[in-house]
Amino acid sequence: MKLLRILFFAPRIPVRPFDGGALSIYHQVKGLLNAGHSVTVVAPNTSRHYADDKAIHEFCDDVITQDVDTAIKLFDAIRNLLIDKAPYKIGLPKTPYTISRFLHRSLVDKIHQRVNAEERYDVIHIDYLTPAWYAIELKQSLPLKTPPILFRAHNVEYRIVAQLALDNNRGLAERVYRKIVARQTQSFEQEVARRCDMIAAVSQADVEWFNNVCPDVPSKVIPVGVEAVDRSKLTRPKRTRPAIGFLGSLEWGPNVEGILWFVREVVPLVIQALPEVEIRIAGRSPAPEVLALHNGTNVFIDGPVNSATEFLTSVDVAISPILSGSGVRIKILEGLAHAMPMVTTSAGAEGLPVLDGEHIIIADEAAAFARGCIRLVNDTAYAELLGNSGYDLVTKEFSWGESIRKLVAAYESIALRR
Repeated sequence: MKLLRILFFAPRIPVRPFDGGALSIYHQVKGLLNAGHSVTVVAPNTSRHYADDKAIHEFCDDVITQDVDTAIKLFDAIRNLLIDKAPYKIGLPKTPYTISRFLHRSLVDKIHQRVNAEERYDVIHIDYLTPAWYAIELKQSLPLKTPPILFRAHNVEYRIVAQLALDNNRGLAERVYRKIVARQTQSFEQEVARRCDMIAAVSQADVEWFNNVCPDVPSKVIPVGVEAVDRSKLTRPKRTRPAIGFLGSLEWGPNVEGILWFVREVVPLVIQALPEVEIRIAGRSPAPEVLALHNGTNVFIDGPVNSATEFLTSVDVAISPILSGSGVRIKILEGLAHAMPMVTTSAGAEGLPVLDGEHIIIADEAAAFARGCIRLVNDTAYAELLGNSGYDLVTKEFSWGESIRKLVAAYESIALRR
C-alpha cells in the first residue's frame, strides 16, 4: 500500500474537550497517522474553540492555520444576506453566513504558499462543509497542482438549517432568516459536491441525497467509528437520586433545539413519576437559552466535562433528544460504547442500525420519550440488557480501524483515476 500525503481541511483544530464533530476529526487524523500516512491539517483557529500551538502540534504532522474570529455578530449576519463576504469570488453560489464567518484571506494565502513552494499532496480531504470553500478556492487557483478531492460529508447541512427554521419556539424574524440561509446552504452544498471527486457520507440517506443532486460524482457510505470502553472496567457509583444525562455540544443548533424540547416538554412528565430525578446536561459552550434551563432542583447545566466516561458512568440513563439533522450522531455511538441505556428520537437514530427496544429506546412524542426514561430508571435489569446489547452492536459494527481502511481505499480510488 502506498503511503499518502493528505491535505486535510477541517472546520477547526480538534482539541479536548471534544464534541462529536471534533471527536470524529481527531480520530480520522489519528487513524491516518497511525496507518503511516502523512497528514497536514488546514483549519481556522476559531475564537470559539481556540487551540494553543502545543495542542496543535501534538495532534498532527503539520498544520496550516490562522486565527479567525468566528463570533456570531448580528450586523455581519444581516449584511451577509446582501454582500457575499467570501475573501475571493470563485464561482460558488453565495456563501452562507454559517460558512463565511470561518473564512480569512490570510489563511488562503498560507495555503497557496505551502502548496506552491513546499509540498505536493496525493489527496485533499474536506471534513464537513464549513472548510470546503478553502479547498474549492485552491482547486480553482492552482488547477495543475491540486490533487483529487474527497468530501467527507458528516451531514447534509442544509437539512439541519431548514429544519431549525421550522422551530416555532424561535421568533418570526429568526425563522425567516434561517429559511434564507437554508436556501443559500443548499445551493452552496450542491455546488461544492459537484466540484469534488468523491463524496464519503456517513449514512445511506445522505448518500441518496448526494446521488440525486450530483449523480456524476461517486458517493459511498463510510461509517464513523467509536472507541469502546472495556466493559469490565465500567463501574457506576450508587446514587441517592436517579439521574438522566445528556452529553454533547451545547451550542450546536440541533442539540440546543432538542434540549429545550426535552426540558420543557418531557422533564415535567418524568418528574411526575420520579420527583427526585436529576437532569444533568453537560457539554462545552452552553448557549444562553440552555444555561437558562438550570434550576438547581431537578435540572442542572454542568457545562464541559473532563471525561466522557466519568460523566456517562455517573448517570443512570443517557438521552439524545434530536429533532432535526442528518448524518450519524457520534454521541449516541459514544453512549452505546459505554454500555449506556439510552433514549433517542427517530432523527437521532437515523443512519444507525439500532432497533427500538433492543439496542436503544426510540420515541418521538414527549409522553413516549418520558416513559422510556422512566422505565430505564425503574427497571434496572432491562436497562442493563439494553446497554449491553447496544455495546455489542457498536463494537461489532463501528470500528475506527475499519472506517480508516475504507477512507484510504476511497482516497486511492480517486487518486488512480487522475
